[in-house]
Amino acid sequence: MTSLHDSLITQPMTTLGMVGPVADGKSTCVARLTGIKTATHSLEKKLNGKTIKQGFANLKIWEDKNGKLYTTDSSPNEFKIENEKCTLINHISFADLPGHQSLMKTMLGSLSMIDGAILVVAVDSSLESKPQLIQQLAALKLACIHKIIVCMNKIDLVSQEVLFTRKEELDELFKKYEIVPLVVIPTCFNQGIGIDTLTFAIMKFFNPSDYIQNQKESPPIFVISRTFDVNKPGTPYDQIIGGVFGGSLLSGIIKKGDVVEIRPGIVVKNKEGNFECTPLKTKVKSIESQKNDLESIDYKGLVSIGSDIDPFYFKGDGEGKGKDSLVGHVVGIPGKMPSVFVQICFELKLITTFVISWKPVKKDIITIQAGTRVCDAMIKEIKNKMITIELAKPCCVIDNEHIIVCKNIDKILRIVGEGVIKYSENPNKLIE
Repeated sequence: MTSLHDSLITQPMTTLGMVGPVADGKSTCVARLTGIKTATHSLEKKLNGKTIKQGFANLKIWEDKNGKLYTTDSSPNEFKIENEKCTLINHISFADLPGHQSLMKTMLGSLSMIDGAILVVAVDSSLESKPQLIQQLAALKLACIHKIIVCMNKIDLVSQEVLFTRKEELDELFKKYEIVPLVVIPTCFNQGIGIDTLTFAIMKFFNPSDYIQNQKESPPIFVISRTFDVNKPGTPYDQIIGGVFGGSLLSGIIKKGDVVEIRPGIVVKNKEGNFECTPLKTKVKSIESQKNDLESIDYKGLVSIGSDIDPFYFKGDGEGKGKDSLVGHVVGIPGKMPSVFVQICFELKLITTFVISWKPVKKDIITIQAGTRVCDAMIKEIKNKMITIELAKPCCVIDNEHIIVCKNIDKILRIVGEGVIKYSENPNKLIE
C-alpha cells in the first residue's frame, strides 16, 4: 500500500480555493507560495493578470529539523531541501478563482472541488466598495466550506488606524452572516509579509492526515473544470495527442489504463428540438499533477488526465467552437455513473440573509450550480417546496446532490437559494 509520504511526493491531496474581490491579491498570494503565475489565459495577460478562469497551482511544504517550514517558492530547489534533511509534509492544490461579479458563474463552478478557502481582502478600500464579497461569502457558506483562512492584504498601503477599522468591518460582516474564520492574517503579498504565518496556518488547518479519502470503495466520480488541446499548431496528423481534461476526483480511484466515460458528452438537438447526448469513452492515457506523472489518483487534489478523444472537443474549454464545453461534465466508469437530465426536481430553501428577497414563479429564468456545472434553467412547476426546472443544457447530476440557486437581479447574479436534487420526483431522464 502506498504510504502517506509517497502520496505527498506525487500528488496533491486536497484543494483550497483562493477567493476574494477582484485585484485584491489572490493570484499574487499563489505566486508567492508556489512560484507559479496562474494568469495564463491570453485575455488574462492583456488584463494585467486579472483572473477570468480558474487558475491552478500546487504547493509543497517541507519542514526542517528545527520545525521551520519551506514552501515551493521559498526553496531554491528540492535538492537543497533534501540536503538540509527536510521532510515533505504537505502537498496542496490551489484553485485561483475569479473575483469579479460578472464571473460569479466561474467561481460557483469550482465549489465542489475545494475543501477550504483562503479569502483575500485588500484593506486599502472599504468593504462597501466590494459588493462581490457578499456573494462569495454566501457561496462558501452554502457550499459548506467552513474552513476559511482570511488574509487582510495590502497592509503597506494603510495606516494602523485604518487597518484596525477594516478589521472591525470584517468582524461585523462575518458576525452578520454567521461565518467564523479559522484565523485572520495581516499580509502584503507583494513584499512577502505574512507568507510564513499563512504557511503555518495552512499546515495547521489542512494537515494531510485529515485528507485520507474514506470513499475509495465507491465508484470513481471526477468533475471537469478545464480542458486543453496540448498539440502545437501544425502537428502532423499521426502525431496528434488526444485532449486533456483537468479537475478533481470526488470519490473512488482512477488508474492509468482505465476505460472511463464522460457525461453528458457530445450534446446536439435533433429535428424535433430535443437534446441527444452521446457520452465520450476513452482509455486513461496519462495522469499528471504539475509535470508529475501518476499511475493513479485517489485524493482530491487537482490533476489532469490525458485521453484518446479528438482534441477538437477540448480547445479553449470548448468555447467559441460551435459546440458545448466539456467543463462541468462528469467522468466515471461506464455503467456506474449518475444519470443525465434535461429536467430536475429539487427541494428549494430560499436564502434571504445575503440578498434581497426573491419568490420563484413559473417561467422564471434562474441559474443553478451542481458540481462544476453552472447552467441556466426555466422554472416549469412549483409544488410546495419542490421545484421542477428545465435545463438550458443537459447535466449529469447525482441524487441528493446539493445545488446553489442564483437569479439575475438588477443585472447582478445573486445567490437566492439552495436545494437538494430528488430522483424520486421522477424527472425527465435523458440517458439512463
